[in-house]
Amino acid sequence: MHVLTDDSGSQSEMTPLEKGKALLHHMIHHNEQHMEEFVTLRQTMSKEGQTKAAEELDDAIRHTEEALSHLRNAYDAVR
Repeated sequence: MHVLTDDSGSQSEMTPLEKGKALLHHMIHHNEQHMEEFVTLRQTMSKEGQTKAAEELDDAIRHTEEALSHLRNAYDAVR
């Protein structure tokens, strides 16, 4: 489990809005890392002749890209 804290390390001093924006930031970067793994895995499945798995990973990649776009938009919308 990840604990979100501000730069001073004190989670209790963050407002709910700050915590929410920090969580969005974390989720964006976490999902970007997974995206890299999906792309690598898709390439592996394709090379190994696992066409159906590669196609499913293509769908997962598209959906993850869409989700990342929404997460970035939400992050940018927080004032």
